[in-house]
Parts: sequence; structure tokens; C-alpha cells
Amino acid sequence: MLRTFYIILFGLILASCSSNIIAPGYEARNLDQYYVASGVVRYFLQELPFWANVSSSASCRRSSSHRLLNFEQVGKSFNLSYFELVQFQSLLNRMLIQKMEVSKLKGLPLDSEEEIFYHVLDRINAKFYPFIPPKFKRINLIWIDPYIKDEKISLKITKNSEIMDSAPPVILSLCFNQFELEKILKKSGLEHSSVKYISSESLTPYDDKLHMDVHLLKIDLEQIFQSKSQIYFYTPDDIPAEFVGTVKKVIIKK
Repeated sequence: MLRTFYIILFGLILASCSSNIIAPGYEARNLDQYYVASGVVRYFLQELPFWANVSSSASCRRSSSHRLLNFEQVGKSFNLSYFELVQFQSLLNRMLIQKMEVSKLKGLPLDSEEEIFYHVLDRINAKFYPFIPPKFKRINLIWIDPYIKDEKISLKITKNSEIMDSAPPVILSLCFNQFELEKILKKSGLEHSSVKYISSESLTPYDDKLHMDVHLLKIDLEQIFQSKSQIYFYTPDDIPAEFVGTVKKVIIKK
């Protein structure tokens, strides 16, 4: 009987010790972080796994995964339109990237994410948008991804009178976030204060009715530009399915 008691006691002590051992990569977050940030968790979709963070149209794998907002939840909770939700997600990801670079962290605590979330929400409600659509009669969109390795692309664009004489172009990318895109364009000689960007952190699985398509990250160009302007889309081939809306295709050969 006494022997049985000691066996049970030893088992309880062993279980107590082993419960404090945490496998690498599974470290628990501070309980305060869960409590503070529990309110905004429902506003995010799950992050894309590494193998799925690709664009088949651009034949690229993105170097980082951006946070995807649950447009349906955020739209209903804060009465935001598709246009505002795209702006929200874009600015949110830019600020998250900046915060991680400053803090030198690969990920942020949940309370930091919540703080940034509501800061961005305040900016969107005040109509401080990261992307201000141009108001020209003609809007020129250049899908830059196929031309990244083309050393002469800056000459092809700057010497194209249709592009440069009407208005500064808007650069589109399915592969790169804003900071990566700025570095690439600076290196190629295309960086300019009047050139605007729509980068990968603006892509979403939702359409303008806030219905989700889990098979494709995309952006509705008509909803973003919201004008009677003629929209011209410069591409080496077909317009990728990720870019939704009625635009006029113009071919620039690689």
C-alpha cells in the first residue's frame, strides 16, 4: 500500500515538472496579451502558409506574408466600404512592417497589433488614405512584375509619350510590398514623387460585395479609382485575373 502511494506521488511530481517544459517554437504568449488583443483577432484571416504565398500570374513567391483583414467583419463593425477596407489593409501592413523593422522582431505581440489596428482605423475614418487615386482623364496602370528583370524598362516607360504625357503612371505589383517596390523602382530609375503604387499588401480574397473567394487574392481596380477616367493597363500579355474591373489593355513587349 505504501509502495503504491510513493509510485503515485512520484508520477504527480514528474507530470508537474514536465508540464513546465515548452517545446521550441511553442512558447506561450503573455496572458495579458491575449486579454488585451482578444477583440481584434476576429478581424483577421489566417496568415497564408509559405507554400501558398505565391502569384501564378507573376510567377513569383512573395518574400513576406501580409495580414489579411476579414473584410466582412471589419466592414460590418465599422461601416467601411470596399475602397476603405483595401486602404485599411494596405496601411495596416505598412505600419506593421515598419514596427517590426524598428523593434527588430519577426512578429509583434498581440497588444501591439491591436494598438496599430485602432490607430489605422482612426486614420481611415479621418480619410487619411495611403493611396489617393489620381483624377486625370486618362489613368495609366503599369503591371511592373513581368518587367522587373528588364534593364531597359525605365526607358520603355519614360519614352512612351502615351504614358508620360497624359499623367504620371500608377505602378502595380502582385509580388512586392510597398517598401520592396520602392527599392526596385529606385534602382531602375522609375522612382518619382508623382508616381503612385498599388503593391501586394492591397490584395484581398474579397470582392466589392465583401464576398470571399478563397482561391484568389485580388483587387478591384474600378472600386479603387472610382472615377469616369479611362483606365489603361500596360502589360506584356493578358491582364492577370488578380486585377478585376474594366480597363483597356495596352501591350508593352518585354
